[in-house]
Amino acid sequence: MKRPSPELLERYKANYTPDTAFAAAARLLQCKWASEHNLQFAARTHTVNGEQVALPPLWNFIDTAHAPSANAVFLNERVHQVVRAVLDSNAKAEGKQSKMIKVDRLLGNLLSSQPLAFNLFAELSLDLDRATEVFKAILGRPLDRVSSIEFEHSPGRGDVRFTGDHSAMDVFVEYTAGGKRGFVGIEVKYAENLRDTPATYKPRYTEVAVASGAFTPAGLDELKGMPKSIEQLWRDHLLCLSMMQVLKETYDEGFFMFLYPRQNDECAHAVERYSALLANDATFKPVHMEDLVQAIAKSGAPEFAEQFNKRYLAFDTLVP
Repeated sequence: MKRPSPELLERYKANYTPDTAFAAAARLLQCKWASEHNLQFAARTHTVNGEQVALPPLWNFIDTAHAPSANAVFLNERVHQVVRAVLDSNAKAEGKQSKMIKVDRLLGNLLSSQPLAFNLFAELSLDLDRATEVFKAILGRPLDRVSSIEFEHSPGRGDVRFTGDHSAMDVFVEYTAGGKRGFVGIEVKYAENLRDTPATYKPRYTEVAVASGAFTPAGLDELKGMPKSIEQLWRDHLLCLSMMQVLKETYDEGFFMFLYPRQNDECAHAVERYSALLANDATFKPVHMEDLVQAIAKSGAPEFAEQFNKRYLAFDTLVP
């Protein structure tokens, strides 16, 4: 993707130098959307010699205290209701069942993939008939029914029966197909460049990987080094593989889906690199976000698909 012009970025106060070309375009879309919806951006400060000094805003954080509505980040009130239900339920959860949700990020960061995940999947979680049609199309196979869609799901954070870390799936879909019980664990990316500092390697990762038979010997050796840009794909994939190994009485099959915009080159390169390390890709399913949105449109929700595209994927509109 070509980076938007400096003039256009400056016009919407979206010129953030560290952004990749795709992240710059994504930030610009969010800034335009915020401007159209009369949102104000959050002030930032840092401490210098004991005093608070103003910093230029990061133009993806909104001032939630003065937003025109409580669901300012979300596409509609139905999405916001799902968000509130998840937050209310999580407030009562304890220990390993608690979801790690950063509320300020969820409610105030326009560029974050967390509110995007709710914007994309919340309505499907309320209409499981439509969800069934959408996942039939995306998985390319018959399904009896999608039975549930959850957010920020882990079978047990830190549980050594699984991967022993705190990884979770942004979206978790359960279904039945031909009498079998299955799941799709989905990692959602938007503007991320996958350059975060890698997590620390755990021997449990290798145990799950070897038992799965999903990786070549050379691929496993490379992944044990926790290479930047693909180590999170590996850990999320391993979480799904560990569930298939540990929860055999619950699930007959499962998939790890990596969902990202087609034009996010960093994500595309990571998928290509990771796929080359697999001996068996049957449980790994990379999906372009545009294809999922198109499936939602074809399932009978074209207005929603158009609304989502305008918010997140309408890069062809970014002209001076």
